[in-house]
Amino acid sequence: MGTKIETNATKAADDIVTPIELRDKAVFALLCLTGISVAALLSLRFEYVDLREKSVTQNPSEVATIFAKNINTFFAQGFEEAEPIMASWLKHLDEVDLYGPDDPLFPSTALLANSNSGFEPMASTGGIGKLPNPYER
Repeated sequence: MGTKIETNATKAADDIVTPIELRDKAVFALLCLTGISVAALLSLRFEYVDLREKSVTQNPSEVATIFAKNINTFFAQGFEEAEPIMASWLKHLDEVDLYGPDDPLFPSTALLANSNSGFEPMASTGGIGKLPNPYER
């Protein structure tokens, strides 16, 4: 029998069709849960989110923080839908994309040139065989 977060993560994942949609929802979920700045959010690594502690660690040597300070942010209350989405995203990164602790939490999207419509999303980049993250310092 799974925990409440695991059960809700499965329900949240059922509404999402692609990994890119899941990533986009997880970005919004983390913004709601933490109020983190966009610059910090884009530079977070997989290892910095702790669902058990309901926290995000922002290490200024790797995360773009305000005034280069170490910031420990805890999840806000009242966003019941956000935690299961984050749990689904972290599970996807860990089990499907085989991400390690140093990989970006929110990888950029690789684009494929299409002669009919310009560009279309191909996949997120990162994990094994990852492309360079444009937000790395």
